[in-house]
Amino acid sequence: MKKLPKLLYRYRALGRHSSGRHSHDPDAKESETFIRSALYFPSRLQFNDKSDCLMPDMSHITDDQFRELVRQRVYEEFKELPVADLGPHADKMNSLSRIKIERILQEGVDCLGILSLTTKPDNPVMWAWYANDHKGMCLGFDTSDEMFQAAHPMAYLSEARRYTPGAHAANAEEFVLTKTREWKYEDEWRIISPVARRLYPFKPEALTRVIFGIETSDRDRNKVEQWIANGPCRPRRYQAILRKDSRTIGMVLL
Repeated sequence: MKKLPKLLYRYRALGRHSSGRHSHDPDAKESETFIRSALYFPSRLQFNDKSDCLMPDMSHITDDQFRELVRQRVYEEFKELPVADLGPHADKMNSLSRIKIERILQEGVDCLGILSLTTKPDNPVMWAWYANDHKGMCLGFDTSDEMFQAAHPMAYLSEARRYTPGAHAANAEEFVLTKTREWKYEDEWRIISPVARRLYPFKPEALTRVIFGIETSDRDRNKVEQWIANGPCRPRRYQAILRKDSRTIGMVLL
C-alpha cells in the first residue's frame, strides 16, 4: 500500500461556457470550494473515461457463483432490513435475469461519489485536459484533514481484471480503484463517498494552495481571489510558469 502523500492536488477548469444548470456562471461549483469549504463529488458517468468503474467481466462465473454474489451484495447493501427479510430479498433479486442484475449492480456504482486527486501539480497533460488548456487552476490539499485520510491510490494494470468468485470486497475495490496503464501518468488517488453529485465539506485550512495556470486570465484570477475573500479558506497563491530550458512546468509564489 502506497503511503499517503502530504499533499494531493485537484485540477479545475475556469471560464468554460455552459448550457446546464449553472449556465449563468459555469464556475459556480468551483466557487463552493472556497466559499463553503466543500468539494463536489461527481459520478463516474461524468468522467471523460467511459470505461472507468465498470463492473468487471463476470461472463466466466457460474450461475451458482453469480447467485452467491447477489446474496452477498444484498446482505451488505440492505443492512437496514430485518435479518429475516434479507434472504427473501436476495431470492427476489436472484429471480431476475443476469443481465438485469448486472445492470442494477452497475447502477449502484454509478451512484457513488468519486473525487479524483493527484500527486502531480506540474503535469502538462493534466493542465491541458483538466484545467481547460492551462486556463484553469490546480488546488493543493493537506492530507492530514479527515476527508483526505480516506484517499486510496489507483492501481494501473496492463488489462482489465475479471471477477474473482468468492472475493467480493476485493472485486469492488478493483473496479473503482484500478485503471489501465495508459492512465498511469496521472498518479491518481480517489476518495469514495456513498452519494454522487453532492458537496462534501473539508476543514478550511486543508486547502493550502492555489496554482494559477500559465494561461489563466486576469478575469478568472480576480474571480478566484473574490471567492477566497468571501470564504474561510486562506491558501497561498502560486503562478505556474513554463521553464523554457527544460520545457517543464514550475511554480512561483505570488
